[in-house]
Amino acid sequence: MKERNSDRDKLKLENWDSYVKMIDYSVPTILEEKKLVDKCIHFNNENELTQKESLEKTLKILGE
Repeated sequence: MKERNSDRDKLKLENWDSYVKMIDYSVPTILEEKKLVDKCIHFNNENELTQKESLEKTLKILGE
């Protein structure tokens, strides 16, 4: 966002703590349908731990 330097991002960056509290990290219910789960990789980058776990899971899936 900093490199992009767009007006819409300036407001987000100036109010980052408030902005991230508004983000909905839940998985959309449509992705819970079995036929779609097998075709989608859910990457959770909410924080450093979930990002690491998601990366490991994604690499495992892609390696299969």
